[in-house]
Amino acid sequence: MEQITHPPTIKGNPRRCVFLIALTAGLILVSDRWLFPWLRDFSARAHCEEILGFNGSLVLLAGLFIGLTLGALLITVWAALISSRILRSGQMPPPGTRVCRDTVPKTGRSVIWRAYFGLGLPLAVIAVVGWGIFTFADLKTHLLDPGLEKAHTTCVMKDEL
Repeated sequence: MEQITHPPTIKGNPRRCVFLIALTAGLILVSDRWLFPWLRDFSARAHCEEILGFNGSLVLLAGLFIGLTLGALLITVWAALISSRILRSGQMPPPGTRVCRDTVPKTGRSVIWRAYFGLGLPLAVIAVVGWGIFTFADLKTHLLDPGLEKAHTTCVMKDEL
């Protein structure tokens, strides 16, 4: 009878996970206290502001439809790189991966299917990026450009001392 060998257990590092959780909590706190209030105030007056020579409304819509989708694409490309490592090694997590607790790697068909899913995910997100670009261009042409001509008359000039 043949003995089935399992991959060796990957040793975890709980300190690293505590650091990552603290870093994430700090980013959420900073976003909640400073970024989102600033974004709320800026969006109320975006049609009167300019950033690097572009109207603020244009920058907000570009950030929404193009910037967020490109951010999602970066995350999925990272997932695809991990998936390719999983396919090469045939186990999840792949060798050399840092984990939070001692982990016995999984092998088998389900791991391979997850890896293929991770490789295909960027293709779907590329379609969403394309949708974002075309939607932004359409909104700019049909909504922003005509609306900005009217909105400039409602802007109140700031008092400069």
